[in-house]
Amino acid sequence: MKLKILYGIQCTGNGHITRSKEIIKFLEENYEVEVDVCLSGNFSQIDTTDLNIKYKYEGLGFDLKNGGISLWQTFKKAKIIPFLKSIFKINFDNYDIMVSDFEPVICWAALLRRRKVIGVGNHYKFLSNKKFLKNLSPNFFSNKIITKLVSPVSEHISFNYLKETTNDYFPIIRKSLRKIKLESEEEHYLVYLSSYSPDEQIKFFNLFPNQIFYIYSSQIEEASDFENIRLRPIDKVQFTEKLIRCKGVVCHTGFQLTSECLFLGKKLLVIPIKNQIEQIYNTKELSKFGVLSTEKLEVPIFDDFFQNDYSVKLNYINEMKSISERILGHMS
Repeated sequence: MKLKILYGIQCTGNGHITRSKEIIKFLEENYEVEVDVCLSGNFSQIDTTDLNIKYKYEGLGFDLKNGGISLWQTFKKAKIIPFLKSIFKINFDNYDIMVSDFEPVICWAALLRRRKVIGVGNHYKFLSNKKFLKNLSPNFFSNKIITKLVSPVSEHISFNYLKETTNDYFPIIRKSLRKIKLESEEEHYLVYLSSYSPDEQIKFFNLFPNQIFYIYSSQIEEASDFENIRLRPIDKVQFTEKLIRCKGVVCHTGFQLTSECLFLGKKLLVIPIKNQIEQIYNTKELSKFGVLSTEKLEVPIFDDFFQNDYSVKLNYINEMKSISERILGHMS
C-alpha cells in the first residue's frame, strides 16, 4: 500500500517550486508513495501542471516595489481572513506524512490539529541554534523568529551553501543541470531582477553597450531586442539554456538560483531584495566565497564585475536519497 504524502510549497518565488519538484519526482520514481500538493501564493512563474495539486490558496505573500519589499503594502494587502479559512478547510485525514517548503497553510493547520510536519527548505537553517550569539548580527535572530511564525514545523531538513549542522544538506541541483557538459560559453549575461521593472533595467544596462544582456521578467509578455538588451518572458526551458551558456549572472540573492550558479561555476553579482532578511543573510554568506554584491544598480561595481573574474564553483554532491529517507521516516 502506497504512503500518502501532502507536500506544501510556498509560491512567493520560483526556488521553492523548483526544489520541491525535484524532491517529489525522486520520491515518486523511487518509492511506493503518492504525493498530493498544496500551493499557496501566486508569485511563481514555474509550470506546475506536472504536479498533483490538491489544494491551492492565496497564502501569505509580499509586495515588491523599488528594488525591495514594501512592508506597508505587504501588510495592507495581507488577506488574513482567507488565510485563516484555508487553515480550517484543509483535510489531513488520508495522509501519512506532511511536508512543507515554507508553506504556511499546512504548517498552521497541522499545529492546530496536533499533527507533525517536516519542514524541507533553505529557510529552516535558521531554526538551528548553531553559534547562536555569533549569528545575532547578520539577521540570524530575525530570520529564526519569522521562520517559526510563518512556517512552524516539528522537524526540519535545511539546505545551506555549506553544511554547519547534522540537519544541513547541500543545495538540491536540478537533474537537468547535473547532466550537462559545458563545452563553451556565449558572450551574454543573464539578468533576473524581479523587484526592478523592465524599463529600469533597460535604462541601466544600456550604459554598458559592449555587453549583451538577456533580461527575464514576469512583466515581459513577448520577446524583443533593443540594442544590447534581449527582453524575454519567463520560460524555464529557455532560461535554463541561457543560464548554462552565459558568462555571468546578475540576480537577487534567492537561495536556489544562486546555488545553481555556484554549482555551474558562474560569475555572479547579487542584489539582495531590500527588507528581505533571508536574502541579506544569503548575501553575507556568499561574500565569504568571494561573490560580488551591491545594494542597488550602480555603474562602478558593475564595471568591476564585467572586467574581472568573480566565478566560484562548488561541486555539490547529490543527497536526494538521504533527504527522501528523512522525509519518509517522518510519519505523522
